[in-house]
This record gives sequence, structure tokens and C-alpha cells, in this order.
Amino acid sequence: MGFICIIAILIAGMYFYPHLTSSTDQSYNDEWRKVYHGKGISILFDIAGSSEGYLAVGATKETSEEWDGWLLKIDKNGNKLWEKFYGGEEEDLFSRVLQTDDDGYILAGYTRQRNNGDFWLLKIDKNGNKLWEKFYGGEEEDLLWDLIKVDGGYIAVGYKTLHISGEYITKAWLIKMDENGNEVWNKTYGNGETVAQAIVETEDGCVVSGIVSENFSYAWLIKIDKEGNEVWNKTYGWGMEYSAYLIRDGRYFVIGGETETAMWGDAYLIKIDENGNEIWKRRYGGYDQETIWDISKDKDGYLLAGFTYTFNMGGSQAANGWLIKVAKNGEEIWNKSFGESAGSELWRIKEINGKYLLVGDTSLQTDPLTDVGMIINCRDYQPPNIKITRPTKAVYIFDRKIFPSSVTIILGGITIVANISNLDAIDKVEFYLCGPFHYDNFYEPQATIYYPPYMWKWESFAIGAGSRPYIVTAAAYYGNAGAVAVDKIEVYIINPFPAPASSASLHK
Repeated sequence: MGFICIIAILIAGMYFYPHLTSSTDQSYNDEWRKVYHGKGISILFDIAGSSEGYLAVGATKETSEEWDGWLLKIDKNGNKLWEKFYGGEEEDLFSRVLQTDDDGYILAGYTRQRNNGDFWLLKIDKNGNKLWEKFYGGEEEDLLWDLIKVDGGYIAVGYKTLHISGEYITKAWLIKMDENGNEVWNKTYGNGETVAQAIVETEDGCVVSGIVSENFSYAWLIKIDKEGNEVWNKTYGWGMEYSAYLIRDGRYFVIGGETETAMWGDAYLIKIDENGNEIWKRRYGGYDQETIWDISKDKDGYLLAGFTYTFNMGGSQAANGWLIKVAKNGEEIWNKSFGESAGSELWRIKEINGKYLLVGDTSLQTDPLTDVGMIINCRDYQPPNIKITRPTKAVYIFDRKIFPSSVTIILGGITIVANISNLDAIDKVEFYLCGPFHYDNFYEPQATIYYPPYMWKWESFAIGAGSRPYIVTAAAYYGNAGAVAVDKIEVYIINPFPAPASSASLHK
């Protein structure tokens, strides 16, 4: 009778907790990964192709100085050819780079050289020599987020700070320039606080994505004609969106960024038709914070780049650069984390000559407080798949399966088993717990297994029922621990009879 009561406690209330879906991780394989120091502290935001290799832009500084705009030229293998710095005594940075028809480049970003912050455009030749520069903005802070080429010039998007009735508010701001950077028109959009973060061209104008805030914060799309006149605008999401980046996929648009959940931020995607009607929306992530900074179209889906705290297995509590691939219907195909244990972040993903270039920053292992620019060149690759095959959705009592169930319910200890394809590629498998009595140390593996069979006997004290189940993660490290494939399950467990402590690692 006592066992029946315990099982009843486990079952009661378990449907009030949102269930995580377990998934396998397939990913891209690095061809090379390089870091670049600039003046000492540095970050890279964008990259473009060139005849010799690539041109990346960002910001860099010495410890006690302001940021300077940073231009980095590398060859096709990531080796630095030269670098140049631009700006004045105040803060300057480049966030976008576009190649021009005359083999030069337009660098776009933000500067405090004149006011509290202006849009900044700089035209250079292929050797980095400045041809002209332009500033756009007023006395208050005006920030550029994105820039595209259009017929006869460029359109920049961001926000403009306005002083209205004694208050400062931000408005989505678009500027059309000719090919020499001369302003053609500029317009602000939206009610309440608005920010424009990305823009794509259409046959009859452009579509702009951003955020609108009035009590709640929503992802936002604006359709404009070629003169900048608004055709329509619509909001999307759950009411807690912090960013909205944009790509075009034929007659569809896909926006994505970060949305807040009950505890942390998740990545999200929303697919929209040409008239602004939502087709589907999805969230991606785990039990910690995830953020997306860029989206790219893949041959059979979409790629999202940003950072993750959930999928940074290996004892690190820092963020790792994160790349997710999803299908055209929004279903996650795989996700992969990048970077060192000190932390990293991906700001941009570009497909150039059939390769994927990931641009961002990473903290130095020798000095975790110092960030340096990072570029990863990767290709399509099929890594091993991992799946937790035991326990399944059933009721288990003292490690014995009793009967099937819609969720996993456990009384006593349990043996966790992970099956993996392509065993030759595996360096090790680690098992992690996140739950009421393991939350503070869920970055520490409960067991590390270096050879098959990959199984672990979970016998420690645990109570996870009702709205507080445990999440069990199996992480397969491959490529000399340069990447990790993961699978997760959610279990409702009561084990008041912990076994004596034993070794949690098996070594080769």
C-alpha cells in the first residue's frame, strides 16, 4: 500500500510541468577555428568574402581605452593578413560590412565622435584605405543595427532617440542613402518604444523586423514601399520578446531571437507569409538561458547562431557559442555548442563560397576576463547520434520496469543507458542531473564513461515530483571534446534510500 501511495504522489501534478522533448544533436564540423586579439580586448560582429579570403569587422581596445572600429583581413585558412583601426577618442565600432561593386567595402556601425551616438558609414578600398565617411543622427543616441544594399544605394536600420514631452524614447529608424552615402530619406516608425534590428529587400520595397514595447514587448514586422512608406505592420510572439532578426525564404519571412520563459530566455523562430500572417512559431532551448543573435537560410532549413548556458557541458558555468539547425517546419534537427570553458558567443553566421563562417568572441583560457575575436569556418558534417534508451516512459521500482506510462516515474535507484552511433568518434560520455537536490551543481557530471557500454547507476537521494521533475542529460563528446551531442529526458523520481557513494568515473 505504501508503494502505491508513493506512485500516486509522483503521478499527481506531473502534468502541470511543461515537458522537455529529448533530441539528438547533429552538427557542423570545424575546418578551422581561430582567435584574434586586435589591441587586446576584441569582438567580431560580421564578415564578408574577398578575393584573398575574408574581411571581418568589430571593435577592439586596450584595457583602459575606449573601443575602436576594427577591420581584420584574413586568408582562406584564417591566417591574419593585416588589420586596421578607425575612430577617435570616443567609442566606435563596426557591426556590418558589405562588399561593393568596385571591389571595395562599406563598413557600418556606431560612433560617439560627434554626439551621444550616431550611425556611421565608412567606404574603404580593398586595402582598407578610407575613401569617405558619413555620420547620421542627432544629439541623442542613435544606433545602427543592420545595413543592406538596394538599387542605387543602401538602407540602414536601427533606432533614433527622441526627446518628447520631457521623456526620452526610442523609435525604429530607417535611412536611405545613395551609393556615395548621401541621405535620400529618413523615417521613424511605430507607436510606443520601437527598435528596428534587421531588414530584407522585396520586389516592391523592404520588410523590417524589430521590437515594439507597449506594456509588453513583441517581435514586430513592418512592410514598406521603395519610398519608405509603411504598407502594414504586425506583432508576433508571446509578449516577452527581446530581439527579432530576419531572413527571407522565397515568399516567406522568418524572424527569430530571444523570448523570455518562466525562468530564463529561450531562442525562438516564427515563420510568416508574404502578407504578414503567422504560419508557425517555435521555441528552442533547455533549463537555462539561450539567446540568438543571427539567422541564416540553409539548403534544407534554417541556422540560428547565438549563445547557450544549457548546452555548455564540461564543467563550465559560462556561456558557449551556440548553433542550431531547424527544418523548414521549425522542428529542431540538431544543436551544437562552441568555445572554451571560459565562455564564447556567436554574433553572425554567413555562407560564403559554400562554407559557413561563424563570427563572435571567446574568453581566453589564461584570462577569462579578456574577450578576443573568434572566427570558425565549418562545413556540413554528420556526427554521432546519442539517445537515452533507458529509462523509457514507464513506471520503475528499484530499477525494474513495472508497466508503461505516459511519463517516466521512478521509485528507488535507476540505471541510465545511452546508445550512440559511430562509437569510434566518441571521446567520452558524461551524465548530468538538474533537479531539486542537484540544481546548484548541474554543471558537474555525475558520471564520466570513456568506453561502452555507456550506462550509469543513479542511486543518490532524489525527490522530483509534481511540478519539479529531474532532467537527466547524456552528453557525448567527440572530435577531441571539441563538440558535444546531447540527449535529455525528464523523470519523476523518489529515492529516499541512497546507496553508499562510489566512483563516478570510468577511465581508459
